[in-house]
Amino acid sequence: MFCLLCQKYKKMPYGRPKWNTAPCIRMREGSVKEHEECESHKDAMQKDRENMLMQDIREASNPAVSLSAMEKAFASLYFLVQRRVAHITNFEPLLDFLSFLGLKVKEQIRVAKNATYTSDKTVQEMLYVLSEVLEDDTLKELATSDHFALIFDESSDCTNIEQLALHARYLNSDGDLQVKFLKIVDVLQPEIDAISRAARSGDGYPNEAGIISLNAEVITKRVKEYIEKAGIDMQRMRGVGTDGAAVMTGRKSGVVKRLKDDVPCLIGIHCTAHRLNLASSQAAKCIKDVDQFENVLRQLFDFFDNSNVRTAGFLAVQNILLPQKEGEGKTDTPGKLLEPSTTRWLSIGNSVERVKKAFPDLIVTLQREGTERTDTRALGLNRLVTTYKFTATMLLLCDVLPHINALSKAFQKKDSDYTLVHELVTSTITTLKSLKETDGVNLARLPEFLAIAKLGPQNPSDETHFRNNVRGRYIDALTENLQDRFNGEDVQGMSLLLSLFKLSEIHLTPTSQLPDYGKSTVTAAHGFFEASNVLGTLDELQQEWMSLKNYTKQVSEMSDTDLIQRLCTRQALQAVYPNFSQRSLGSFLQTQLIQREHSHN
Repeated sequence: MFCLLCQKYKKMPYGRPKWNTAPCIRMREGSVKEHEECESHKDAMQKDRENMLMQDIREASNPAVSLSAMEKAFASLYFLVQRRVAHITNFEPLLDFLSFLGLKVKEQIRVAKNATYTSDKTVQEMLYVLSEVLEDDTLKELATSDHFALIFDESSDCTNIEQLALHARYLNSDGDLQVKFLKIVDVLQPEIDAISRAARSGDGYPNEAGIISLNAEVITKRVKEYIEKAGIDMQRMRGVGTDGAAVMTGRKSGVVKRLKDDVPCLIGIHCTAHRLNLASSQAAKCIKDVDQFENVLRQLFDFFDNSNVRTAGFLAVQNILLPQKEGEGKTDTPGKLLEPSTTRWLSIGNSVERVKKAFPDLIVTLQREGTERTDTRALGLNRLVTTYKFTATMLLLCDVLPHINALSKAFQKKDSDYTLVHELVTSTITTLKSLKETDGVNLARLPEFLAIAKLGPQNPSDETHFRNNVRGRYIDALTENLQDRFNGEDVQGMSLLLSLFKLSEIHLTPTSQLPDYGKSTVTAAHGFFEASNVLGTLDELQQEWMSLKNYTKQVSEMSDTDLIQRLCTRQALQAVYPNFSQRSLGSFLQTQLIQREHSHN
């Protein structure tokens, strides 16, 4: 054992180095008490008390930090965070740059050598204060909103700590839709703390065998705790947006099901862009050749990304072959290969398209790396790329994935119209099915790309295998996945119900035909929600619809969105049309979960 105070003030008890430079090896209580009573240790303790007192006096006499300068420091930190720039490493350099420009913020917030307000800990505390202020402002707005939806996504940070990112989607006092970040919750930390306390006290573990699990029960508990602590009325919650993970959407005990037990009218919405990405990635894994193609795609990216020399050579080949391409009407080089990732929306499609554009350059580069540098990996990749299977699959994906990417972009729009989801998915499925029998614009160029790969005469069995076992099966798997994932009540039911709010069609319908207008659609929509008991009876819904048609006939100046917004915000209309108001809220508060949001907060 060592004594830190004796080491700090260079005291040698009894003139011996023990406790200072040499450890005390007698692990007995009497040895410690004996050291505490020696004069050298008492002198060290007295000096430490005097130093602490002087420090307090110095800090009390120092001038207070400039409030104006601290406001500028907070504004600088907010600038970094808002632009998703690493704040810990860039905060002080930003203040140094401001000093260079004549704004002495760093100098004005420094009040002592040990109080510069630029340390990592201080920056984190400032960030916490900023987040608390922004969260409080959002919660105040949320408290005035009649209804709201929550969006949450679980993930882990760089230290592998499980976290839950919470966002709120609500209507403000002006009736405008707002989407605000609330908080990142450490989901498992309370469980860890409870087990630690129980272990220290000897009371046993609070759950079976002390097992910590990120399950639906724990996530629901954290969400409810946050809502209660924030003072939000949970009964005003109308929607929950998730990434569709089983722990979130499980029919019997998922998070959405548990929240529905408390708020029966709540609708769980699986992010449409996320489910689209899942449909695409899972369809690819079902087909061996497509799955292998994506593996080769990844190997190609890594081959160049891991070497600046290879990348430079690849770009140089593109410039050398550019005059030849200019004769074909191409005036620019493709550039570097793009990283393919099944968890990043649009990345696979963009990566395949880049490989197609750089196909001649890629083959030349791989051959050059293999022969001139005797790179066996390059030779292996070249053999994989210059095959009928790879070339045909590449062109097939270039025909298919742009339709998926276009759909994903539509779903990610801030003003995305939820009523169009079912129609857009259905039309995309029809387009994809047509590609089973008819070559797309890219696959029609297969002979041209086979010539670039210098494959020569082809074995007819390769083409037969591709058309029957790759092309047809992949498109079938993709369309079936789309149908399965977009066939729930939150898509078809909502789309059918909200398709009724086409005011132009209602206004053009003759008065004599108005009683029958939309009745079959109401019946079909009710069928989707009947099992979840979030709507009244079919008769009640039909009666509301009859009255709502006559109301909309009288207000010709409204748009479709205006009508939905009125149903969401006008209490009088909510009293007359309770079922349509509830479902309108489900639409207006429908969620598009952008996963990258979590990694930036």
